[in-house]
Amino acid sequence: GPAGATALPAPAVTAAPTAGAGERTVRLRVRPRRPVRLVELRVTGVPVLRATVAGRAVPARPGAPLHVLFHAPPAAGLDVELVLGGPGGAVRVTDGSDGLAGLPGFRPRPPAVGVAGSHTSELVLVARTYPLP
Repeated sequence: GPAGATALPAPAVTAAPTAGAGERTVRLRVRPRRPVRLVELRVTGVPVLRATVAGRAVPARPGAPLHVLFHAPPAAGLDVELVLGGPGGAVRVTDGSDGLAGLPGFRPRPPAVGVAGSHTSELVLVARTYPLP
């Protein structure tokens, strides 16, 4: 049924930019503000030349947004380094947790109705878009 709005906190992002010749590096700290099982990053509006998430290189595809899905993020957050090929751009950060109980309008399933065995079953997503400095 319809879902009501709720005031769950979106993941926090802090950024530290540095300039280079023809490219810029932005270091992000992405920190969930509630217990979550996944964090998703999507960078749009600027070419991503290289990227590192939690110390691991992430392949960048020229002309395509950078998309990373990180499972079991540490509670302290993820360190992300982006090497960008121009000004502007934004990063949309989404985190996901399990369980719908306590959300506005939630009604438990009838006892005879089960949940699908999927990683997206009863997943609660909270997102925010941040401009890249």
